[in-house]
Amino acid sequence: MNKLIALIKNKPILSSLVLIILANVFTELPLRNYLSNFMSYQAALMISIFALQMSCFGFLVYLSHKLNIYDSFNMNLSKPVKNLWIELPFALLILINVIGGIKLEYIINNPLTFILYVFAFLSTGFFEEILFRGILFNLINNKFGSNNKGFYFSLFISSFIFGSCHITHLLDGTMPLLNFLNQMFYASVIGVLFTALYLRCNTLLVPILIHGLIDITGCTEFLSITSKELYFQSLIHSPITYKTIVGNLIIFLPLLIWGIFLLRKNVPSRQNISSEITI
Repeated sequence: MNKLIALIKNKPILSSLVLIILANVFTELPLRNYLSNFMSYQAALMISIFALQMSCFGFLVYLSHKLNIYDSFNMNLSKPVKNLWIELPFALLILINVIGGIKLEYIINNPLTFILYVFAFLSTGFFEEILFRGILFNLINNKFGSNNKGFYFSLFISSFIFGSCHITHLLDGTMPLLNFLNQMFYASVIGVLFTALYLRCNTLLVPILIHGLIDITGCTEFLSITSKELYFQSLIHSPITYKTIVGNLIIFLPLLIWGIFLLRKNVPSRQNISSEITI
């Protein structure tokens, strides 16, 4: 076990990529198909998302303890939470999602399904944030982040990997190339912003909750999935237009600059000679 931990720390990018692949394979296990024998497909889908992602979260917490990085997450709020004002743009995005996506009528008529939906997509925040900000960013930054160059390398490579994780949809043909490039760009920017939330607020709990709330308010199409056929149909993405891409550039480029600006205080002041950056 000690040799494996040493290997992970010495090769953080390669080790993290392997971990991400294994985690994605695990969370895509068709548990929903088995559970649908005992309940509605909709309930089975929500419970399977929650169970698989929180199982991964539990393992990642254990792994982070072994890697001696768990304390930097400040999950028990042993250190004071700072700079909560930087959450405001995310609060606005969540509010827009609520106004445009969640219908009060559905919540009233299907309260149990909605509760399952909330837990399912809140678990995405726990799973993805500990994986990408908690483990991936910290491992890379611990190895290379002793100076300016290393810190920004850690920031951008971890955010790029986060943004590229939906490449499986490109490879299986459910997402056109243009859609993937568009999603990779804005998800990478969001990765930078979540890293800023984590470091400036001094706890991983803030990006976990913000990530979960964005997914809860932005993935409401899952509330209409009532069969296996509808689930697979939901995975197929219609081609986007160049107008959409230009719109995202206008929105997310300023957000990228803002995220980098927020992180200026976290850049190491010591200009050490870093080790060669290798995978």
